[in-house]
Amino acid sequence: MSTESYTCSDCGEIVAVRRKAQHEEFWCTVLVADDGVHDILNDSPNSCSAPSAAMLVHDLNPRLAKIQNIELSSGLSLKFEEVSVFTDKISTGGSLWASEILLAEWLIREKVASADAVLELGCGACPCAGLTAAALGASALCTDKAEVITLAETNLRINAVNVSRARKSQVARENYDTLVYHWGSEIPPRISSLPISVVVMGDCIFNRSTHNPLLESITKLKAVFSFAPPKFILAFQRRGAEEAEFFRLARDQYNLSTAEVSDVEGLKSKLNLKSPNPHLEMCEVY
Repeated sequence: MSTESYTCSDCGEIVAVRRKAQHEEFWCTVLVADDGVHDILNDSPNSCSAPSAAMLVHDLNPRLAKIQNIELSSGLSLKFEEVSVFTDKISTGGSLWASEILLAEWLIREKVASADAVLELGCGACPCAGLTAAALGASALCTDKAEVITLAETNLRINAVNVSRARKSQVARENYDTLVYHWGSEIPPRISSLPISVVVMGDCIFNRSTHNPLLESITKLKAVFSFAPPKFILAFQRRGAEEAEFFRLARDQYNLSTAEVSDVEGLKSKLNLKSPNPHLEMCEVY
């Protein structure tokens, strides 16, 4: 992997060449928070050429149209911009789902800390679990398809100030990042080089076509981290026969077992949902 870098002419930061496009679109110095424009690296007002504080958050990415505000039991406030589930290419990956919030509450309950590295598979545009892990002090790597990661980057930027305040230190790329990763493919060096302790997956099994690729990724991750296996935590909504098919496939073809996470009802009670969701479940895959 290339280690070449350049100095951004706008903010003066030294940036890896491979991250140039992402830096210039999402991470160049300023972002909009509830209390104004801040420098993402030191949370101080920025004097370089920048949009005004009145800039709407959805101006960060014109494909995002709906703002969703979340308050977690830890006191962490997150703001997400979503796209319609009917949007071409993105589909359900553009929305925030209850299973993501459930994963976030599980991370809070488990007291994920600075020694942990959390990997999110299929993070979607609204990686609530990954952001929560970073806010708790852990390192978080959020992965998905390229077209979805572009939107997730926007939401990482929107929430950088609140995440930094929650972790009581400035969030940086090494503990708050995204990566394009397609299920079933070889595990990228970026992932295998991290001390992954938890792998979280939210609402990833409603489509039969994704079952084999996701199970292949879980199997490959277990092999890569065989010396210190991470926990694989899956949250999902039981919508039909697809979920049962996933677990049958996991057991019969991949030799994987599952166990229900303790006190899921207690975690669900913390979710600020308009109505209870009896079909929301969570389990550990091992």
